[in-house]
Amino acid sequence: MFNRSGAQGGKRLLLTILVLCLTAGTGEAATIGQWVSNTANQVWASSGNFSTIYAKATATPQSHTIENPEAITGANLSNNNYFIISNPTVALTGNELTNLVSWVHAGGILLLFADPDPSAGGGTSTVSIANTVLTTLGNGASGTTMQVANTTFGSLTQGFSAGTFASNDPASSGLSGGMGFFQGYNLSGGNALMANTTSNPFYQVANGLRVDSFQLGKVYVFGEEFASNGAGSLNSNNARFFIQLLSQQGLSGPSPGSLDSPEPATFALSGLALAGLLVWRKLRARP
Repeated sequence: MFNRSGAQGGKRLLLTILVLCLTAGTGEAATIGQWVSNTANQVWASSGNFSTIYAKATATPQSHTIENPEAITGANLSNNNYFIISNPTVALTGNELTNLVSWVHAGGILLLFADPDPSAGGGTSTVSIANTVLTTLGNGASGTTMQVANTTFGSLTQGFSAGTFASNDPASSGLSGGMGFFQGYNLSGGNALMANTTSNPFYQVANGLRVDSFQLGKVYVFGEEFASNGAGSLNSNNARFFIQLLSQQGLSGPSPGSLDSPEPATFALSGLALAGLLVWRKLRARP
């Protein structure tokens, strides 16, 4: 005789396991690496230029891990969801470029800062180094290759907060108003994350912040550092922008290759769900 109570119990077990499978999906905590050849005041750490962003990114509820500066190797990159190259003054080697491009294509997200202003830690070689990285990456999903121009917009003596967010990118979603920045370098290609709201060339922030997708990964290019330290509190648009950027959905583990893959625990629960389904079907089949 069909055991209805046993079948119902098996069904409840199955539903419980399926719910666990759905809720055990991807997490938002990320591991962020940064290049050992970033200039000293461009390192994301508890003190220095990006310390406010660092504090908010590593605190609860974000709980991201920001690693110490490291070399660009396949092994180092494999542990990172994000990687930061900030105002480089040392050219990447061929192996470093190969490793970086492969990592981006596999799902890594690169943050490339190219502000050659010496007071910001950069130098005249920064534009050339950044463009070599972007040229090696080639055309993104936009069909264009992002590049950094040698011409600036803005002034070293004045800070600005202008433009308006105009992209559906997760980093800018839901934000309104402008971002604080100093003089930056013009970018081209990719997709603008902000729209200009004035004809004044000093306020052309749309040309200083761009993004593009490359296979499974993405690259954000900053023509200025956009550090929240010089742009207000932890709740400023600058800080909120970076926190949203670092909290993009789809992160399931430290390896960018697993950005869209289930965690091992998910596989285990899926197996339990299948087992529960078989048991339930057998119970239903009993006379």
